[in-house]
Amino acid sequence: MPKPIKDHVKKHLQKQGIDESKLTDDVIDAFNAFSDTELDVKVDKLGETLMNDPKLDDHQRICAVH
Repeated sequence: MPKPIKDHVKKHLQKQGIDESKLTDDVIDAFNAFSDTELDVKVDKLGETLMNDPKLDDHQRICAVH
């Protein structure tokens, strides 16, 4: 049985075009740890900023969150 995903996480994943069935339980746990506000304000802002930085390639964008 797949790991339960919180409603605000489902909404976030849909907005980003991510198929939740492709995510591992560990990734779902990581997303579920964020509150609705954290996803909307912090994670989205970070993602938007990284994606719009022309100096970074995709690998650097992903690594920047570590």
